Amino acid sequence: MAALQSTTTREEIRTARTHLHNTAGRDGLDYLFSQHALDIVVAPGDSSLSTLSAAAGYPTAACPLSALKLNGQPFGLTLCSPPHTESTLLHFLTAYEATFPPRALPLPLASVPLQAPDELGVDKGVIDVILQEWDARKWGCSADALASWLNMRWKKSGYEISAETVCEVLRANGRVAFRGLSDVEDGAFSR
Repeated sequence: MAALQSTTTREEIRTARTHLHNTAGRDGLDYLFSQHALDIVVAPGDSSLSTLSAAAGYPTAACPLSALKLNGQPFGLTLCSPPHTESTLLHFLTAYEATFPPRALPLPLASVPLQAPDELGVDKGVIDVILQEWDARKWGCSADALASWLNMRWKKSGYEISAETVCEVLRANGRVAFRGLSDVEDGAFSR
């Protein structure tokens, strides 16, 4: 809905698109491919490589690796190659499948049960702190931002909690939380 109320002009969008196209293409990926004589660039599946390559018009492919045991979320790699080299990506993926054992298929989302907080190995005091901080501050539904903030707070104690665990605790307690959302406004540490 916010996009419908945006005051961004067409000229600002055109300028941003041109900048992204140049930054991703000529000044970014083109430079990377030519300077290092690369055929393929590989990055984690949740990195910005797919966005940059799409902006530059480069072919991309996803290479699934497995799924998280905690919640069945699939993860993998993003591959990118120079323009008009889709066959290079297909050859790489074919070689990958022939070389490595078959991956575990992700579970259908409906079949992945939410874990109860006591099954996560998190004691009640920590759960209470997670819920209290979630309700007291604006996290933009980002379990990652809360986990980063808590870990920074708890750094001296040596206690650390994963963003996955924070997300599952929040969801199990009726909060709407997601993984992988950035905390762009002020940063998690400024709260």
